[in-house]
Amino acid sequence: MEDKHTVIGKTIVIKGELEGDEDLIIEGRVEGSIKLNKNLTIMETGVLEADVQTQNTEISGRINGNITVNDKIEITESGRMIGDIKAPRLVIKDGAKFRGNIDMMKIDMGDLKISPKKDGPAEEKKVEPAPVEEVKEEPVAEKEAEAKKEEKEEVKNEEKTEVKSEKKNVGPNIKRKKRK
Repeated sequence: MEDKHTVIGKTIVIKGELEGDEDLIIEGRVEGSIKLNKNLTIMETGVLEADVQTQNTEISGRINGNITVNDKIEITESGRMIGDIKAPRLVIKDGAKFRGNIDMMKIDMGDLKISPKKDGPAEEKKVEPAPVEEVKEEPVAEKEAEAKKEEKEEVKNEEKTEVKSEKKNVGPNIKRKKRK
């Protein structure tokens, strides 16, 4: 049986929503959204301004949009992407350009299993995640304001001490020399 695929040629521009059940190869330009149950290949001449949902995606051209892939996404040496990626497997080749976030599906820590000891019985144990303590921090701006206030109070106290000590030196307790 022959694999079905569709090619959007170099001079073709499509604006809108594409959905399908076969592989899609883009050599031209697509603006909108793409939903495929199969694979998407963006050739070096291909430009995508779209959000994408596919089984697998290979990017050799340019894409500006978010991609959700069920299996694997690969950005080749000539590939350029701006957007977020959600995929369990990701390959970014040397020379590729990417700006965005990557979500490789979250792992439930409670499902991790510990392998049994060699001489012990084969028993599966669940690992419980450690409790997370909440740390309360004051905002930085408030801490800085409080530190400055304390510093000003210290300076005022020092100035008061200096003034008091100066007054002690000039007072009735100083003996004056008698003139003859």
